[in-house]
Amino acid sequence: MNNKNSPILFGFGVLAFGCGATFFYIEQRLSIVAAGLCLCGGVALAISLINQGRSSQRGKTFSRWKKAGIILLISILLAVFFAGINYFTARIPWRWDVTQGKQHTLTSNTIGFIKDLNRT
Repeated sequence: MNNKNSPILFGFGVLAFGCGATFFYIEQRLSIVAAGLCLCGGVALAISLINQGRSSQRGKTFSRWKKAGIILLISILLAVFFAGINYFTARIPWRWDVTQGKQHTLTSNTIGFIKDLNRT
């Protein structure tokens, strides 16, 4: 593959992988579209990184691979971190009212009224 196309392939890979991850996040399940986009994006990223590694000079190969590996590791760790945060916050039934006037918090009168409804 031509080195001139490597940035385009890398951009496509990032875009496809990001769209696939976004679809997965929005749908809260792994659909065929989300899996396909993530897979295509991952393959495009891998091909562009391999292509860049082949085109580099012998002395600079290690530093380029090291830099690409660090960026990839940080990206994966961030994605896992945010996916974990999303998973745990969706599973924990605890809510926190952060509105200025506590608009979504029940008052003691409302709680007492609901308890009285349950008794009758």
